Amino acid sequence: MDKQPQSHMQQKKKLANSDDICPICKESLYLDSEYTQRVGLIDDDEEVIGWMCPHCEASFDTDDKLTGLKGYIGLGEA
Repeated sequence: MDKQPQSHMQQKKKLANSDDICPICKESLYLDSEYTQRVGLIDDDEEVIGWMCPHCEASFDTDDKLTGLKGYIGLGEA
């Protein structure tokens, strides 16, 4: 019998973790016990300068302070 293509493979169910929530869109950033969905941001010197939420595209510095929303960079102080 021929093997069928695995185009309909079962996908792992993502487990929500209330400890790893985006402060803007409230979506879970939890992927598994070892990894997160956060997107790392690096500068020209390849130093980590922050992270971005893959759901709402809000960007944060390494202290989790908001630095941009959907491409708007350099938010002023409130």
